Amino acid sequence: MKKFSLFHPRFIVLPIAILGIILASAASTLAADPFKEVNGRLVIEAENYHSKANTGVRNWYVFPRSSSSPTPDPDGPHTSGAGNGKYVEALPDTRVTHSDPLQQNVNFFKSGSNAPRMNYRVRINSAGRYYIRGRSIWTGTEDNGVHFGYDNKWPLSGTAAQWCGDWHKWQWSGNRRTASNHCGIKNALYLDLSAGDHTIMIAMREDGFELDRFVLTKSSTYFPTGVGPAESPRTTGGSTPPPPPPPSPPTGVLDSRFAKTTLTDGVEYYTDRDYQLTGVPSSYDDMVAIITPNADRNRTDASGYLTFTMPYDGTVYVAYDSRATSEPNWMNGFLDTGDILETSLSTQPSLKIYSQNYDKGDIINFGANKAPGFTGGTVSNYIVFYSHGDCALDSKFDKTTMAVAAYYYTDRNYTITDGVPDWMLGRTLIQTPNNEKKNSAASGYVRFTTPVSWWVYVLFDSRSSSIPSWLNGWELRSQYEIETSLETQPYMKVYRKWFNAGQCVDLGGNYGPGASSEYRSNYMVVYGK
Repeated sequence: MKKFSLFHPRFIVLPIAILGIILASAASTLAADPFKEVNGRLVIEAENYHSKANTGVRNWYVFPRSSSSPTPDPDGPHTSGAGNGKYVEALPDTRVTHSDPLQQNVNFFKSGSNAPRMNYRVRINSAGRYYIRGRSIWTGTEDNGVHFGYDNKWPLSGTAAQWCGDWHKWQWSGNRRTASNHCGIKNALYLDLSAGDHTIMIAMREDGFELDRFVLTKSSTYFPTGVGPAESPRTTGGSTPPPPPPPSPPTGVLDSRFAKTTLTDGVEYYTDRDYQLTGVPSSYDDMVAIITPNADRNRTDASGYLTFTMPYDGTVYVAYDSRATSEPNWMNGFLDTGDILETSLSTQPSLKIYSQNYDKGDIINFGANKAPGFTGGTVSNYIVFYSHGDCALDSKFDKTTMAVAAYYYTDRNYTITDGVPDWMLGRTLIQTPNNEKKNSAASGYVRFTTPVSWWVYVLFDSRSSSIPSWLNGWELRSQYEIETSLETQPYMKVYRKWFNAGQCVDLGGNYGPGASSEYRSNYMVVYGK
């Protein structure tokens, strides 16, 4: 019998052919054509991303899993009811309820810029505003939020997508969470897209978030039901090259073209000019200031212009030229303090002061002076300053949004049940540990810098017959009674005192000198405007 070598052509053709098929299939998967918008609508299964980024402390995983997933994953898989029987989840999941520790940039991301994300290539044929609808399921109060963006941009209108309603059930939402509405505002979640190819980005806000699919629609009245419509077709042939890879997220290191100084009267407030500040309100005096080159005043970077790492919990202030008609989009979410910095520049009426709170370790990422959203004529560059570390909120306290059903202690599951006046909803609530209800400090127990000139409120147990001395001078608002789920606690009294923006609020313990000795729970604090 004639023998054939394994290298004979008859034995080479089939393996090469099979290899060619495998390689072609792999190339098709890696270079999948963009999803195509048709008649003002895009529908995409969440598991059909073309790439991921920032997958360090958390990652997105497709279910059902062919291999084991990171743990913990407290609520297990939810493939039943998902479109195509598949969905994605951000894991591991260490924060399920509000009582679980919050770790910034680990199990919670305020922004999508440095969060684990998925990228989806799309082609938009009809430019305009696209409202976002997403289908999710959740079993804990801290597993129901995510961020949307596009082309390495994270507009405010795409951040903090929020789901509320029935737990343990796949459902659609198009709401964006705000400070005044923790369940989100309908149709406030959208992206403004030009015609052409884009990369839609979905980034983790809360670990444990599960996403089945999402829809971009130009109709503000359209809302999917069930699993929703069929997935959009992909473009075929002639597709334009995908957008270039997004730049690396900000490192949190201040660029050398900026400089740090002390905010005070007489200081030069640009690195390349000798203009001086002639009027600094006393509550901001001696803060750490970051000064900028005024030659950069016409730059339009949407983000990444000025970045640094916040050294402690506190308030960051932006002083922006008052000649502007509107400020850039990256300043959305900042509060107008009502205060100004006066300058020696005769053509510049003043710099208006805006504020926003940040936590220790947050990467601050600001855009340029004339970034998208800015309108107006001639304006000088902005400057930045932040509150002192010696008045930073201690990490044993936590901050949340004041609302009915909000937890008010860090170590209990008691909730606020009624009596919250409308004007207090959406403000910042400082939660204290009820285990520290016996604290007897005269001062220095709760310390923080208020970001805006406004009232600060202390909610104090109504079982007290006399208040500690540090509350003397605070006004009792007897018309308000904040009710709680703690059966033995009749209600919380409301006290208020005015503080200027940048001022250090310094409060004593629940049983500080002067207080009566009867049993009561710890107090909590509300602030903001």
